[in-house]
Amino acid sequence: DPSTHLNSSHYSLTSLTPTQLENILTKDFTPSSSITILVGGAPISPGLEEKLSTTGLRFIETYGMTETASHIALREVGKDSLFKAQDGVVLSVIEDCLSVSIPELGLNVLTHDIVEFTNHRFKLLGRSDDVINSGGVKIHPVLIEPLIAVSLASAGINRAFYLSKKPNTVFGEITVLVIEGEAIQDSSYLLELLKRDIPAYMHPKELVFVDQIQFTETGKVIRKSIS
Repeated sequence: DPSTHLNSSHYSLTSLTPTQLENILTKDFTPSSSITILVGGAPISPGLEEKLSTTGLRFIETYGMTETASHIALREVGKDSLFKAQDGVVLSVIEDCLSVSIPELGLNVLTHDIVEFTNHRFKLLGRSDDVINSGGVKIHPVLIEPLIAVSLASAGINRAFYLSKKPNTVFGEITVLVIEGEAIQDSSYLLELLKRDIPAYMHPKELVFVDQIQFTETGKVIRKSIS
């Protein structure tokens, strides 16, 4: 149990995934205030970030990839909204995707991560293969899902979900909200609620209910397109 070890004063630095942190925060979590916790393996959700910001501890979200063998950019949770590259790492954007270069290692990697790039810092918007192109408008699920979470919570729905896409003859693709659990008998009110709370071209046009949403070992949602 990671929480048992973290409550010891012997540790000043550790690394956890968002899923591990979600589980730890439900327990008696009282680590030393001097500890720094690196968070990686999956993005930190807005809900988790809010929880972490109230602990009084220092959390550093990391960005890395298999090719670099470690993280190449960092941001401090609750203080920085953008990732900053570490020394020796050169970042750029090619067709909206993040390009990473480490000249000293002769390494150049073009990722599938779409970013918002400002003064050599970046914000993750999602994966290029997750983008929903609806009527010529590119919709990034990671930006819409926090709004959906608020709408679902207001309706008393606390379930796992993700925004997916479905082919459409008129728009090319439409947004579909995949929700874990039993189908809601009269879900039309939920679609109306989402339509009210989310911009017209982004709100889910259909709902799909599944028995279980699958996650990777690090807590990333395994997104599946709807046929």
